[in-house]
Order: sequence, then C-alpha cells, then structure tokens
Amino acid sequence: MLLRQCFGINDSNNDHEDENTLNCNVYHLARRLRRTKPNISIFEFLPNELILNLFEYLYCDDIIYAFNNLNYRFQLLLYTYEYYHLNFDQIIMKSKFNLIENLPLNIQHVKSLTLSNNVYSSTNIEQCLLKYPIELFYIRLQSLSFIPRDTDQLLYLILLLPNFQQLKYLLISQKLCTNPSDNIIKQIRDIILFEIKTLKYFTWDNESSFFTRMNEAMPIEKSTIEYYEFRRMNIDEFEWLNFHTIDMKSIHIYAAFFYSYSYQQQQAFETLTCMKIDEFREPMNFQNLFKFLSFLTLLKQLEIKGLYCEENMYTDGHRWENFIQEYLPQLKIFKFFFTRWDRHINIEVVIASFMTNFWLIEKKWFVTCDHKVNEGILYIYTVPYMKNKLKYLTSCQRISTAKINDTSNIRQLILHEIKTKDIILKDHFTNLQSLEIWKISDDITYDQLNRFLNISSIKNIVFRSRINSNLFYDILKYNTTQISIEIGYNNLIEMLRRATSHNRRQIIVELKKIKQLGIDFWCVKELTEKQIRKICYLFSNIEQLIIKRAFKSNELISLLIRKLKHLSFLSINYSKFAASTETNNSDIRQWLIDQSRTKLNENNFICKWSEEQFDLWID
Repeated sequence: MLLRQCFGINDSNNDHEDENTLNCNVYHLARRLRRTKPNISIFEFLPNELILNLFEYLYCDDIIYAFNNLNYRFQLLLYTYEYYHLNFDQIIMKSKFNLIENLPLNIQHVKSLTLSNNVYSSTNIEQCLLKYPIELFYIRLQSLSFIPRDTDQLLYLILLLPNFQQLKYLLISQKLCTNPSDNIIKQIRDIILFEIKTLKYFTWDNESSFFTRMNEAMPIEKSTIEYYEFRRMNIDEFEWLNFHTIDMKSIHIYAAFFYSYSYQQQQAFETLTCMKIDEFREPMNFQNLFKFLSFLTLLKQLEIKGLYCEENMYTDGHRWENFIQEYLPQLKIFKFFFTRWDRHINIEVVIASFMTNFWLIEKKWFVTCDHKVNEGILYIYTVPYMKNKLKYLTSCQRISTAKINDTSNIRQLILHEIKTKDIILKDHFTNLQSLEIWKISDDITYDQLNRFLNISSIKNIVFRSRINSNLFYDILKYNTTQISIEIGYNNLIEMLRRATSHNRRQIIVELKKIKQLGIDFWCVKELTEKQIRKICYLFSNIEQLIIKRAFKSNELISLLIRKLKHLSFLSINYSKFAASTETNNSDIRQWLIDQSRTKLNENNFICKWSEEQFDLWID
C-alpha cells in the first residue's frame, strides 16, 4: 500500500484482469515510469514526509551537497527542514563547506551541532563560530558535541552552556597536551551537573578525572542528568555521582578503577537500571565485584568486558546464576567478555556450568568459549559478541551453547597470521566495515575469505604486510562499494614485482578505480620524486590521499597536486615541512598557486600546516 501511495498507483481494471493484484500494479507502475520525463527520477516521486525522514540519517553537508539547486521543491525542503545535524568533525570537502556557507541556513532549524579541531576537517571551532555565532543556537539546539583546542577554549564553551534552553545531549572529548587544573575541572563539573536543567545525556571523554575536589562543600542542587558516560571512574566517584543525581538511570564507564570496594555511604542506587563497564584497569577479585554489584538491585542491563582474571569463579556459570537470582532479580540483559589464563582448564566443564535451564530457557543467554590451547588463554563471552572490534583467533578450540556464534556487532576485524585451517566456516561476519590483514597464508583464496567475511561490502581495508597478488586483485575487483585502502609502499611494490605480467596489468587497472588511499612509507628513509610519480601513475584517479612518514621535500607536494587531476583532499605526515614555522599563510598559499600550474587559485582551496603535518582541501 505504501509503495502504491508513493508512486500514485491506484487499483483499476485493465486488459490483464486475470493477473493477480501485484502484477497488475507492477504493470501500471511500468507504464507510469515509461511516460515519465527522463529528467525526473523515481526518488522524486516520494512524498515530502518520507524524504524528510531520510534526512534524519544524513549530516547537513551531505543533504545540501546532494539536493541544493536540484529543483524548486527540494530547495524549499532545504529551507524548511527543522532537524539539521551540523557535524564538522569529519573530512568535509571545501565544496561542501562552501555550500553550507552559501545556503542561508536557518539556525533555528539546527538540532545537533558538533564542533571540532580535527586535523582532517577543513574547518575548526573558531572558523565555525565566526560563520555561525554560538548565541544563534541558544534557543533550539538539543545536542552539542565539541573537541576543544586547549583549556581556554574548553572553559569558554563551558561557560556558555547555561544559555542553551533545550540542550539535552552534551559530549566533551578532550585531546589536550595538558590537563585542566583541579579548579577548572570543578568549575566545569558544577556548571554541567547543576546549571543545565534540561540536560539528560552527558559524555566526558577525557583521561583526566571529572571528579576533582569532591570533598569540598557541595551545592544543594542535584543533577537532572539520567545517562552518563565517562572515560574513567573509581568507586568513590561513582558513589558521589549517584548521591548528587536525582534520577541516574544509566552509566557507561570505559575504564573502571574498582580495585577495592567498601560501601561507606548510607545510600542506595534506587534508580540505576543499566551499567556498562568496558575495562577494569586494576585487578578486582570476584568477591569485591559481587559485593559492588549486590547494591545495584534494580539493574535490568549489565555489560562487563575487558576483565582479565585468574580466578575460576568468573567463568563459573553456577555462581553467576545464584548471584543474579538473589541480588539482580530484574536483570534482563547480561553481556560479558572475560579473559582467563589457565593452561590446564577444561572448557567442557566451564561451558557445562552455562547450560542450565536458567541460562538456556529462562534467560536465553548463550555463552561461547574460545580456548587458545598453546598459549593457555580462554576467552569466554556471551553471544552475540559484544565488542565491535575483533582480532581473529588462530589454532582455537571453540565450544558454545549457541547454535550460531553471532558476530553481527563486529564492525572491524583483524586477521593475523591466518592459515586456511584457521578459518571457522561457522563464523560469518556480515556487517564488517573495516578489515585489517596481517600475514595471511598465500594459499587462501578470495572465495574462501568471502564465505565468512562478505568482503564485497567492506568499506575500508588495511594491508599491514605483503599479500598474495591474486587475492589482492580479487578483493579490489569484486568489491561493490567505494572502497578505501591503506597499504605500505614497500608491500605494494613487492606484491607487484612478484605478480605475473598479466596479473600486474589487471591489478593496475583496479588500482586506478581507487578513490581513497592511505599509504605508509615505513622503512623508507626519504621519499623520492620517482616514488611519488609511481604513486600518481598507479592511483591516477585518487580523490583523497593520506601519506604517512618519510616526506621531507615540499617540492613533491606540488608534483602530487599537478599529477593527480581528481585530488580533493591531501594529508601529509612529513619529517619537516620547509619554512612551515617561518612562512606566513599568504606565502604558503601563493607558493601552492604558483606551483600548481593553474589548478589552484585564491578561491578553490584551503590549506593547514604544522611542524609535522600538511593538509590541503581542493574544491
């Protein structure tokens, strides 16, 4: 019905009355499309409501880049759409940024804003706020994320936060050379927790503690935040936060320092229903962990990963069963990933403790054991696999209570020293986005790899060592997405040298289809003009190029710009960029214009440089 409404198809009698309804509708759809003018796409038949729903999944620059000046209808949609996501923490091409600048965007329609000093972005926080002053976002902005350049910029943005009237989500990710002082951290904490009354979600992605000077006099107010994420936290800080929050429902800790636990304060965790811990940074024995969890009686979701243990109690399903039944009766979701060292462990005994009615029937929680016998390491985890990154195990003995070892959550896979016998055919990674290959056997074929990796849909492949030329060619040839690759220069040249002349020609044809490339000149003392010309020949249609190491001559930059006709982004990590600290912006720009031989002009590029990196965006 929805499809018919989208395309304006109505039920009616016709010459094909004896056909079923579906075929009848398809017939009318085909006739309608044949009558359609060639310059109108099927997408344009969709109603505005569906198109606006699709916009929800795109960033502002993608929407404007795709639909600006398409026609009157879409131009009107761009002006009236009320939920734009402005994200400057990504590789934004200069042409996209120009479109955002030129379209008179109604700031009242921006719902989410991400400000960043990411080196791979063509703009930074200061430039963004010059174009769009922060006070323009005060009324309707609901989500704000920023990565400040330094402590001064961090404090400047924090002091403005109470002005936002509808702010619900706040993320602060710091990558500073020096951590803020304790006084500044306390000032930041008090503003975030007690002065932004609309805030519900808060993420502090920083190695420095958010809880300095906790013992000083605290404000009477309590925080309205319900969902927290912290890079690091200890048990005292966790208790303090619970005491100063009205309704803490969820907390996610990336590195927990819960090495000991003594319940000091007479308080209860009466509202916490979800707890996630990615890693325990200090040894924590089983009894202390259970003592801590026993106070979280209302938990409905518990996730623990990155716990390294020598005690067998962590891998004892019977103990977990008894504890959950007594202290966590409302627990619905339980995920864990434990690592245990024991050369004499019997994994059949371990897995048997997770095969009771409690685990299999009542809770439907399934567990897998992967045992590296030679190294005496046991990985025991719930299914589906809870991490999004996996280093595939070799020579592994596996036993599981699940019929299928669900790996749908894994987005990044690392293959290291893999042989044909190591591939477990029951594994199938269907949702991979990135694949990293380290030393896989030359006898592994594309078909063998693709049966459990679905390589054709992977967006990024990293080659960390030399790879069989036939496999490399098949990976490039049969990939259906716009793939980006990262490879070492020496490994690439060695692979081409070992390939047959016919295979080499086939590989070069596929290399010329690559649009995004990261190339590492590891073990190369200094890049030469011959090597740069080789890269320009092999990847002649490259649009985004990142070069790591060994870049010393800035004369080679102009060679890259002239030779790569489709280049839109260039990032170079060099040993030293000549005159980078002594030459001003206008001199560098003028030098690039002069050397590019008309490719660059005053209005079509942006460049940034430092003592270690050079970045260029070309319109």
